[in-house]
Amino acid sequence: MMKFITLFGVIFLLGSLIKETSAKIKKAYQPDITEDSNKFWAISQKTKQKQKEGEKFLSCDDTSSATFCKEKKYVSERKDDFIKSFYALLVYYDPFTPGTKLKVEMALVDSFLSSFISSPVGLAYAQEGETAPTELDKEKAKNYLRQLWFGPTEIDWENANKRKIGFRHVFVGEKKGKNIDGFHNWFQYYRLFCDGKHKFKNTKNHKLEKRRQGVKVLFCNIGLNWNGLTKDTTTMLFGSQPEYEFAIFSRCYQKLLLRTKGSNVNGKCIVTRQGGGKTVESTIQVSSVATNKRNKSDSEIRTAHFLMSN
Repeated sequence: MMKFITLFGVIFLLGSLIKETSAKIKKAYQPDITEDSNKFWAISQKTKQKQKEGEKFLSCDDTSSATFCKEKKYVSERKDDFIKSFYALLVYYDPFTPGTKLKVEMALVDSFLSSFISSPVGLAYAQEGETAPTELDKEKAKNYLRQLWFGPTEIDWENANKRKIGFRHVFVGEKKGKNIDGFHNWFQYYRLFCDGKHKFKNTKNHKLEKRRQGVKVLFCNIGLNWNGLTKDTTTMLFGSQPEYEFAIFSRCYQKLLLRTKGSNVNGKCIVTRQGGGKTVESTIQVSSVATNKRNKSDSEIRTAHFLMSN
């Protein structure tokens, strides 16, 4: 009997050690970017116009209802330079009617990056320490983001249909055989679902979580059909602003790149937040274009998106 108790104790101890070691490994390889997330989120929420009481998401099912578009109560009617430049890229990179002029793409990308880095979230992203970013800091951050999301230097760019472009994959969506690949942004979803100009529909909803830091937002798994091409499920954070996602995905990639010492990136970052009276942990998945498959005009980032919260 004593031997059994001793053996049980050893097994229990080993289990505890394995669990503790696993947690340490997870922490080592999954950077916690909660501080950046909280900062970018708070700033981005101040940017959009305030929603009226009761005009916040109720459930993921609302995203496929007529009310979602008819009353326009779920998306702020922003008209600032950043959102204009963001929408311009959504249109240019549309996989069914893509832009083809390289000079136009260069101008649109430059406008987008300039407006982002001049925005409150962009300034916070570029800031190091307590000192506000200088013009040199902003230009450096702008060039780095171009490399991450669009391609290293414009002089090496080929036309968009010949390049891997992380921004297009994540925020717009791409054709891949009979399917849609990427497509992780709810502003793009809103644009296609609500403007009446696209053959686009929601095929399923699965509610994942609906609170973030006391602000009602939704993680939803959405199924898509766009011009007959489908995506079985994609996770979106409804209620966020695009500059928040652009900034936090970029920061996650940076942190993971440090862990891999400049090699291929394929990992997760942790974002912890308070909501509904409890602590909720989510992860962001980010991966790079494999270095052995990356042409000189490809972006570094291949994909980035939120994963289901626990």
